[in-house]
Amino acid sequence: MVTKESVAFVDSDVAAHFTDSLVQYASEYEDLDLTRTGGVGGQARCFISSVRLIAAQNLAWMVSFHNKDNTAPGTDSVIGHTYNQNTMIDFWPFATTDGYILGASAYVYSVTGLKIPYRDDENAGQLHIALHNRSTTTKIAATGYVQVRVGVIGAA
Repeated sequence: MVTKESVAFVDSDVAAHFTDSLVQYASEYEDLDLTRTGGVGGQARCFISSVRLIAAQNLAWMVSFHNKDNTAPGTDSVIGHTYNQNTMIDFWPFATTDGYILGASAYVYSVTGLKIPYRDDENAGQLHIALHNRSTTTKIAATGYVQVRVGVIGAA
């Protein structure tokens, strides 16, 4: 029983993460370090409570969470694979209408109140996350930055 919770935020780095150009239905996978949050590490058992995304482009995004590093894009699909090969735990889709303009050239998307159980099965203390472009418009590389902040709750 969890009697005390530790809330932390895990942030991507716009200079290092999600920098690829993404055509429609393309994905980019990143491993974000959870050990700096203080409440999780090792197997990283926690709950994902929120997702906030800031992007240069107003696109339809999907953020997915995986229990391991997904080194072979496409293995999160059930097409041509068995279900037990799937690394995806859960996901959250954002529509273009979910994006609110922030300043002159950024859009913010946010969802709170989630309680997605998360466990890093690689014992790396990482949040394995993917960004998917669901829009017909291509995400621009580099200048089409995306920054993701994930709220996590873990036992303190």
